Amino acid sequence: MAIKHSLLTFVLLGGSAAVAPVTETIDSPRAASSTDKAENDTRRLITGVYSSPAWVNDRFTGTHVRELTDNRLKFQIEQTVEGGGWDTGVGLAQEPAIPLGTVAKDETICFAYDLDLDALEGGKWWAGPKISVNWAAMTDAPSTGDWYENYVVEVANQTPAELEADLFDYFDAESLGESVIAGATYRHIRLRYQEWWQYWSIRQDYRAEGQLPLGPIFDAWSAIPRDLTYDGVKANLETHGPVLGKGQIIAVIPGTDVDVMRLSNCK
Repeated sequence: MAIKHSLLTFVLLGGSAAVAPVTETIDSPRAASSTDKAENDTRRLITGVYSSPAWVNDRFTGTHVRELTDNRLKFQIEQTVEGGGWDTGVGLAQEPAIPLGTVAKDETICFAYDLDLDALEGGKWWAGPKISVNWAAMTDAPSTGDWYENYVVEVANQTPAELEADLFDYFDAESLGESVIAGATYRHIRLRYQEWWQYWSIRQDYRAEGQLPLGPIFDAWSAIPRDLTYDGVKANLETHGPVLGKGQIIAVIPGTDVDVMRLSNCK
């Protein structure tokens, strides 16, 4: 399934070519080093005010390559085994680390995905803003308190109904209803995954690019304590199982005057 964004959006969001790209290539299995935050973390790429984190799980087998230039991430992924997992994205290099309740109601992320991915039998991928709460205050695997790992799904290889069915079938998920945000219906779901909570908001009319105001999303996730730390948002891609391909992710997250201008041009 190939998802393309328009050339116009690419020009508006692409940023400055003057920022030198940084790259990383990882072959798996990957040996851990003493400087790794966790055994399967990969290096965080930073150019200017933007960064690209990435992660693989213990079962990842294959290769992934990333190149970050300003707010544009190019990547290749070859994940060959069932159960292998990988995620990456584009976010701000300086995470806000503020109480969730103080995040501005009009906080907005703009994203554009250009994805050419093949999900082989058993493979899945989904893309959209990912929002972590209380992650910076926890250790690698939270054992006290709560960590919230939250997904807004804007596009996926499964239909919205298929993705929702998986969440309800495999987890004891709870429906939080639905609401209209950014011109479409989003269905909201909460579930407990291992030691932490996940909130999901799944757009029923998929899109590869656009703006998303975070205030209405947080309203739908109202059970997350507002005194916990908001660790920021990134334009995310996550894969599970055999997935092959390449793509590009562009994000605009206002944090500078340049990005306020970019956001005003984002459709």
